[in-house]
Amino acid sequence: MVNLNRVGHHSTSDDSSAYRSVDEVRSRDKRDNPTLRLRKYMYKRGCWSEEKDEKWTKDSQKQVCLFVCLFFVKFLFVNYRF
Repeated sequence: MVNLNRVGHHSTSDDSSAYRSVDEVRSRDKRDNPTLRLRKYMYKRGCWSEEKDEKWTKDSQKQVCLFVCLFFVKFLFVNYRF
């Protein structure tokens, strides 16, 4: 059986601090973070490494920078047509 607990708010109108302390939310987010759990699992299985993680991080940063640059070029072209 799987036990799932929501860490944060249920919706934008929900205030989870009414039933869970901020410290508990931060602690659970660090301890039960699904991304970190997947990373640990992949390290243990040998299908992920520090080198792959560093390369993925650098490649992702490059892609984000490229997207942002292209977005602004397009924005300037559409709005200011020099």
